[in-house]
Amino acid sequence: MNIENTKAQMRKGLLELLVLAVLRKEEEAYVNIILEKLKEREIIVVEGTIYPLLTKA
Repeated sequence: MNIENTKAQMRKGLLELLVLAVLRKEEEAYVNIILEKLKEREIIVVEGTIYPLLTKA
């Protein structure tokens, strides 16, 4: 098992949970709102990371 791959998958899973938490609290949440909420909690993510997560839904 590749440790770097495992870390990447864990980060991706955590990010999915964080995005879901933001969406649960916001009636409408565009990418910029999601990024703002994550940044408030000192979680730095770029736009290009959020869009693929939202297209899974």
